[in-house]
Amino acid sequence: MVVKDANAARVLADPDARRFLEPFLGRERSARDAAHDLGENLDRVLARVRRFLRVGLLCITRQEPRAGRAVKFYRTVADGFFIPYGATEFESFESWFVAEFARREESLALSVSKEALAWGASRGHHTVGKRVFRRADGSLGADFAFGPQDELDLLHPAAPAIAYTFAFTDLDHESAKDLQRELLTLAEKYGGRRGGQLYSVRLALAPVRPE
Repeated sequence: MVVKDANAARVLADPDARRFLEPFLGRERSARDAAHDLGENLDRVLARVRRFLRVGLLCITRQEPRAGRAVKFYRTVADGFFIPYGATEFESFESWFVAEFARREESLALSVSKEALAWGASRGHHTVGKRVFRRADGSLGADFAFGPQDELDLLHPAAPAIAYTFAFTDLDHESAKDLQRELLTLAEKYGGRRGGQLYSVRLALAPVRPE
């Protein structure tokens, strides 16, 4: 379904709103089912459901009688949506793209830093800073550490499973495409798993262009 309504486009452009819509996408669910799926409070889900109904993204498929209020079941009005850039309120596609990921990036960075600080404190490290140095290959290194010599061994079995790094490397087009395929294969391998601790994983690749 191509979304033309500005209110519906505003909802679908919001990553948080999309998370609440996901349980109903292409399938029938009650609000209680969705709350269970999301691990969210039922009242929060119901508030989102009411908004989705107002903007025309959800419809009521049926009502199941019971003592008191009937249980309503919902489903998205289409099995998928396309939001044209022109239906959004963003000044440019670039600003939309940045806004889409900025909040997630901030949340990821905060989570990594909290886990790292807690791990460092448990190992007796209470002073944190940043080391700037030249690596063995001659490139510039800059990383956060607990002192000039005290690297945080995140690969230690008891360390939290966190990673946050940027790598700059010269690649020809063929090598860059190989890396692209490897990253997407990795995301597919681990994405969508259920039953454990929820993790945020960010994989990105882009050429560095002059401003």
